[in-house]
Amino acid sequence: MFKINFTMKTGIRLITFLITMIIATGCIRTSKDLNLKIRRKSIEIDNGIVKAIFTPEAKSFSLKFYSIKNGEYILVAESFLPVKPFPPEATQLFNTSINSDCRYLVTEIIDSLFIEKNEKDVIIIGMCGKKGRTSVTERVTLRPEQKYFHISVDAVIKDTPARIDYLLSTFTLNLNHAPFFVHTPGLKFDNEDSKQNRFRLRPAKDQIIGDRAFHAPAVILQEKELFFALVPDLNAINKYAVKSPDARRTLDIPRNIFSVPIEDDKYTMPTGLDLNVQTGITKKPVISFGLMDNIIAHHIRYQRVNDSSMVRTLEHGNLRYEFDLFVSADAPENRGYQQIAAHQWKQYGHEVFMNRPHLALPFEEYFRIVDSITFNPIHSRLEGTFVTSGRNTIIRDIDVPLPGYKDMGS
Repeated sequence: MFKINFTMKTGIRLITFLITMIIATGCIRTSKDLNLKIRRKSIEIDNGIVKAIFTPEAKSFSLKFYSIKNGEYILVAESFLPVKPFPPEATQLFNTSINSDCRYLVTEIIDSLFIEKNEKDVIIIGMCGKKGRTSVTERVTLRPEQKYFHISVDAVIKDTPARIDYLLSTFTLNLNHAPFFVHTPGLKFDNEDSKQNRFRLRPAKDQIIGDRAFHAPAVILQEKELFFALVPDLNAINKYAVKSPDARRTLDIPRNIFSVPIEDDKYTMPTGLDLNVQTGITKKPVISFGLMDNIIAHHIRYQRVNDSSMVRTLEHGNLRYEFDLFVSADAPENRGYQQIAAHQWKQYGHEVFMNRPHLALPFEEYFRIVDSITFNPIHSRLEGTFVTSGRNTIIRDIDVPLPGYKDMGS
């Protein structure tokens, strides 16, 4: 693993030295499928379809994602770093001065770059940094022939107990307005007090998309041929779940007769998605994903107030989440979402459907029961005082057929 640290004093000299060492050891390889290029002030990886460029900027990194179109790479998306000082009228989700010791915005923390793996079938570029006693590492993985990057984020919180408001990755689409096509796994709206009145609505500054809405989650954006999608890794959400004694506990709506029992020791720190097209910081749509709790509100809205009440305690401080980032500059107009549906079915849906862990009966039994009720005449024995042919029990049709038509059921 080769590590490149960018600092104000030693950055250029260290880059020059390490580039020389990497070239000398033959670590840079250009193949038909994957390419790694170390330039004077950046690192590039591509597979002939998509490309990422990592560039140092002050104490952080700019991460830009491109897609090829007519032989030229077009910028589609990039990492999002809020301006400083933070605008008071902007969306406060990205203001890390609030709960500053518990808000971890990845783009504000990373300050070092390293090449973790450079092989024929995979390239992994890592970025890392520290905030206080918390270390954060983000890895970007690219494989041949894929139209997406796989991104993972790890954090180690050494404070005891480990506490977190959020750990968040943020990106912008290269478009200065809301795109024509937008899909999210939930609808957001806010009002002036971020509570439940339906008046004076505003553009959802204090809501996110909680993972309780995650069935096939993705933020999907498209404008003509420009396409972007952030797809959470559902397997990682389950695999790396961290229990929390106070996450998922806050409600703005009371429990009722439809509420199911919950075991207190099974609560985990949630993940959440966010799409905001009016941040007050940039005209570009900002897409976010990471670990963050929410408050369930009316009609299953997921509120995130920006105060100390959103800080959560964790069972331990080892955190991880993963997601796929799709970019395209030549997506079929209005049909880019189809590749995301196919991707989710291949990665998650097909296995769940075949193994059927969520079904109380075999799938074939569900089909038999539904078919027998829905597509056949429905009859029922009605006990009563009716007398027909000396009996007090008769059979009547529940679904009465229309006169002149064959009885085909419901």
